[in-house]
Amino acid sequence: MTKWLLRQCNNDEVTAMAETHHIHPMLAKILYLRGIKAPQEVKAFLRPEENPALYDPFTLLGMDACCDLLLSAIEEETPITVFGDYDVDGITATTILYKLLQKLDAQVDYYIPQREAEGYGLNMAAIDYLAEKGTGLLLTCDTGIAAVKEVAYAKEKGMTVIVTDHHEIPFALDENGVESPILPPADAVVNAKNQDCPYPCKALCGAGVTYKIAEALYQETGLDWQADEQEYLELATIATVCDLVDLVGENHFLVKRGLKVLATPRNLGINALIQAAGIEGKEPTCFHIGFILGPCINASGRLDMATLAVELFISEDEIRCREIAAELVALNQERKQLTAAGVKAAEELLATGVYQNDKVLVLYLEDLPESVAGIVAGRIKEKYYQPVFILTNAYEEGFVKGSGRSIEGYHMFQAISSAKELLTVFGGHPMAAGLTMPKENIEAFRNQLNAEITLSEEDMKPVYLIDHVLPMDSCNLRLLELLDRLEPFGKSNPQPIFADKGLQVLKVSCIGKEQNVLKIKVKTGRNMIVEPILFGQKDKFIDMLASSYATTTWESLQKENLKGHDVYLDFLYTVNLNEYQGKRNCQIQIKDFRPAKQ
Repeated sequence: MTKWLLRQCNNDEVTAMAETHHIHPMLAKILYLRGIKAPQEVKAFLRPEENPALYDPFTLLGMDACCDLLLSAIEEETPITVFGDYDVDGITATTILYKLLQKLDAQVDYYIPQREAEGYGLNMAAIDYLAEKGTGLLLTCDTGIAAVKEVAYAKEKGMTVIVTDHHEIPFALDENGVESPILPPADAVVNAKNQDCPYPCKALCGAGVTYKIAEALYQETGLDWQADEQEYLELATIATVCDLVDLVGENHFLVKRGLKVLATPRNLGINALIQAAGIEGKEPTCFHIGFILGPCINASGRLDMATLAVELFISEDEIRCREIAAELVALNQERKQLTAAGVKAAEELLATGVYQNDKVLVLYLEDLPESVAGIVAGRIKEKYYQPVFILTNAYEEGFVKGSGRSIEGYHMFQAISSAKELLTVFGGHPMAAGLTMPKENIEAFRNQLNAEITLSEEDMKPVYLIDHVLPMDSCNLRLLELLDRLEPFGKSNPQPIFADKGLQVLKVSCIGKEQNVLKIKVKTGRNMIVEPILFGQKDKFIDMLASSYATTTWESLQKENLKGHDVYLDFLYTVNLNEYQGKRNCQIQIKDFRPAKQ
């Protein structure tokens, strides 16, 4: 079951917004519902070229110290190691810092831990290795904020340490229950989530933070930022989309600009990957980044070494770039197969009934490669709409590692923080987390999370928030032009969801290679014919017809022969541009459906 909620707004304020900014009332309403109400925010969102939502990088707490330490290390020829993470955000953040420091003639290399052998983040063995190599300054990106012991150890080894990160900052509770942040003992910490940091955009991803470091160091050194910014912006855009951070404010502005420059990327590796992925010549969108390029980049860290993707982005050899890009695409195909097997194994485990009373699913799949645990967790979460942890054997015997994916209303990082005595390593966000624990603690972890969860049964239902009630027959290219002003869509700026009710279903056709896409022919309230598309919910649609109408309704609809059995449905939908053989039209995509009340 799903819940449909029509989002509410102050109509007088929306009307005033529309008049003030000379925009369509529906556009004003959607902005209002996204929390974009202040005049300057509206201007920055709709006309970013005139009102850029950019902030002074030195507003980031710790930026001054970060720049001073880096410039001193460069001047003193101190070896610098950039320590990143093996996902898209960590790979691109590492690349930004490496290219930046090379530009400044630093003695720099990079290190990304091997997922299976080392796990996420700083670790003692890596620090020993880097100390032996002679690293004098350790610079983290997209990691390090929770590595209190590891940072202290690196300092004991004589290193200067700069932590740049965007993850949630661990905290301790005092006797009054007041949260107190636990920061690593680094020489500088740059993280907008620091409670003392005045930086307006708290949702920068790891590469977003390094993009601001690049901007700051260009200012400090007098280099021409405008001349070189694109090479950093391309990488930061990919990371901002793939890391699912809030796509509003500065992030929205950066991605909107970044998509334009990605149409003609300066980075040879990005260009090679676009070609290898088969999307050359297409106008870049968040879909292309999040669902085509991102998984290929991630595949390097999941099934090989993430350094392969860094090599792709720093290489100036076109032939080598094409070789690596082809390898990443092949790795992603292998990753898809492993994911499918993992989802099947998880569903078989759930079918045993052992977990039927659990609101938080903690599933141990011992044969699953740890590299795809997060993806499997996401798929299971989407299907069952419950917080999910997928655990598998760690590289170290006797331990398990895992990834979690959450639902709205369940702060996953806070939840696992309350069980930290059971964990060896952990970190994450409200919606996702990673962890390692002794194998013997799995059941205790599962029991504690389920004992502490406060979500009701109603909270466990997927919610669709409706932006506007709009007849389907109103959808046209003019509407798409209007909605285009809201793009790019993403977290905190989702694609608008519209609703229409009481549409008569005349025919349903199965299309696509797998015959699992439905084209639904409907008659609107104004007696117009519209043919929306439904992806991935064929079985749900058939089950709904069988339970709400006659058992023969599905077969009758396919033949457009209902024999007097009228079918009326309510629909939630989004509107997209469909381009085929040079023709552009408005495609209506169904998100959810239900029998209409007669």
